[in-house]
Amino acid sequence: MNIPTLKEGIWMSDFGQLSKLYILFNSEDELNKEVDKLLEENKLEKKYDEGPRGIKIIKGSGFSIEIPPSGGGKYFLFIVNEDLVHEKFNEFNILPGAQEIEVNWIYGFDKVYDYYKSSKEHLQQQSVPFYWFEEEDNLHIIVIRVVNKKLAIKYIDKIIALNGSAENFEKIKDQDGWEYLHKGDLFNIGYLEQHSCVRINKVTSGVFFSDDIKYGINENDKKIRNLVKGVNKIFYNEGEGPENGRFCVRGDKDSSFTFAYYDGLDESLGLFRKIVENYDTFHEVFKKDDKTLDKIINGDGIKYKNEKFELMLIRENVKYKFYITPPGGFFFGKWDFS
Repeated sequence: MNIPTLKEGIWMSDFGQLSKLYILFNSEDELNKEVDKLLEENKLEKKYDEGPRGIKIIKGSGFSIEIPPSGGGKYFLFIVNEDLVHEKFNEFNILPGAQEIEVNWIYGFDKVYDYYKSSKEHLQQQSVPFYWFEEEDNLHIIVIRVVNKKLAIKYIDKIIALNGSAENFEKIKDQDGWEYLHKGDLFNIGYLEQHSCVRINKVTSGVFFSDDIKYGINENDKKIRNLVKGVNKIFYNEGEGPENGRFCVRGDKDSSFTFAYYDGLDESLGLFRKIVENYDTFHEVFKKDDKTLDKIINGDGIKYKNEKFELMLIRENVKYKFYITPPGGFFFGKWDFS
């Protein structure tokens, strides 16, 4: 927070991520008198909750009274409007001089910092994404400290919108410790109130034994999504593994094709229809019922193709396999992104 010239005993305002009023005192007695006055006027009990970094918090209706630890004989008192988060403060903060780390499996971050190579001072900063890897659980983790749940939700919604939109995330309820938790194709994201942070867990990837396998988001992801109307999925490299509804790309840049496995018919057939309705509303998927289509899928599969791409949905063992290929198919087709 940028603080202008302070005047003892005079309330001042700050409009950062949250709207705040704050006041400075030179003694603890003066601070306590002002707190007691606020509590009496707002009919609140003098009951403190422990916040991050030793901040004492009293919750009001739509606001909180916050008292940080004193320093240098100075005593601050804040009144924070918890319901107002300014639109311009939905971006993440940057730490000049901190160690950056490349994260290629998620959209939404210009810079991500290495948790283990960051100073204690850096790790206390709000709205800064930090990454670490938990080897024991094979978890890739990003955490962002936030001032409150409202800002956390703004960040979560922003990340979801950039990574396939809400239609590709399932909201998970009753998960211990988590709030506003969503499960996506490649990662889960939610708010941990106890730690005042947004946390992102990248789920376990496929296991391959080749140095040639790539991970993260495929280089043609945005080009494929622009080419194929109706698909909001993110297209990942093959190393991430084609789990339920997760599309992975196999092959080189121009001759690649993409595929995903689905556990059930509804979601896979729903996506097929969503794409094809942009091009051919007389296709058989709009004329036949699901039971009839399922029989076709269990045989030769259902297909659609035009001059830009081809689709095929077919049953392979117990899974439904969804292919999106360039014109010409798996081995002879090449993408034309011009």
